[in-house]
Amino acid sequence: MSETEQYIEERAQRDPEFKAAWEAGEPAFRLRQALIEARIVAGLTQAELADRLASHQSAIARIEAGRVKPSFEILMRYAKALGVRFEVSADQVEVRPAA
Repeated sequence: MSETEQYIEERAQRDPEFKAAWEAGEPAFRLRQALIEARIVAGLTQAELADRLASHQSAIARIEAGRVKPSFEILMRYAKALGVRFEVSADQVEVRPAA
């Protein structure tokens, strides 16, 4: 378990309002976490990924920070640029190598 996950678990146990807010926003957090992880594993900076997407580093930063919700099209472009596929279910997002 990562430090972030441990903090979230501990805080959720002692703070019901935090737990409710976390549960409401967790799917979006998991998606952002998967996007960041895929970029880092690919060995790319935000600027390098932006170049591959014909975008700007600031756009990547906004998506990764959760200030912008990525469209399906953007997610598809991310996957192609990183050579991965994202598997999304009700409670998790996984990154897999592209087939």
